Amino acid sequence: MRYKIYTNTEKAWDAMLESIASAKTSIFLEMYIFLDNTSDSHNFVEVLSQKALSGVSVKVIIDSWGSNALSSIAIKKLKNAGVELLFFSRLFRYTHRKVLVIDERVAFIGGINIGKFFRKWHDLQIRLEGKVVKHIIRSFARTYKKCGGKDSFVLKYDKQRLIQKGRVW
Repeated sequence: MRYKIYTNTEKAWDAMLESIASAKTSIFLEMYIFLDNTSDSHNFVEVLSQKALSGVSVKVIIDSWGSNALSSIAIKKLKNAGVELLFFSRLFRYTHRKVLVIDERVAFIGGINIGKFFRKWHDLQIRLEGKVVKHIIRSFARTYKKCGGKDSFVLKYDKQRLIQKGRVW
């Protein structure tokens, strides 16, 4: 397993955007707080939209409470570009995960949200490569299913393998 640790928001955002820009097939993003007010330096909405327009499968899950200040303009831009944008909305439940998976090979997990308020925060984000990424995708797939996602490509990761069931029995 290869990894790299980021200790502040801006460095993590730089690495995340660099990975998003290099995506060839898929981008899975799950965020508690995802806002479009960082466009002056880190324009996630634009980069995700461009990747979707280029044919990359982009799935974004954001918490309806934590990301309630995301502008309707950004929502329309993402959806019009072909991004599958889902909102996690459960009574008194939130998704506090901060997950980004690129091409099923690279994952980012940690405490970094996307919003101007968090720009100068010292927080941790880790970039991972290796077998652990499949487990992170499985976590994303479970939330994707709960939010009403229908893409079989993502949902296949929600299925438990028989050998895993055998270990539990």
